[in-house]
Amino acid sequence: ANSDAFANAEPKSNTKICHITKPVTGSAVSKYATLTLTITNTSGVPINDTLNMPSGYTCWNGTAFVASCIIDIPAGGTTITIRFTPTAVQTYNGTATLTNNSTVSFPFTGAGVSGTFKFLEL
Repeated sequence: ANSDAFANAEPKSNTKICHITKPVTGSAVSKYATLTLTITNTSGVPINDTLNMPSGYTCWNGTAFVASCIIDIPAGGTTITIRFTPTAVQTYNGTATLTNNSTVSFPFTGAGVSGTFKFLEL
């Protein structure tokens, strides 16, 4: 018997975030999908801040995926790798925020789903 499931993560705003649906083997719980978050900086001045991720999501800090990342956003912008890793069969709706700029937020929605078995007739 084969088991297929999906770890889904989708942005809920008009920010430049990729939607990725990635098939995984077995239960999607504890599997992951990788997303790319694009942050645009139109100020012309580099910004240093901390990106705080909602439950179920982590950001790449250059060494590991963690719940909060110190990020440098040069003039023009940058991309950040986000990982969605559900730990239970449930929805994961939340908002990533910047510590020093409360007006900037990045809503995410995702779901941990259980596997579906397929039986093949031989």
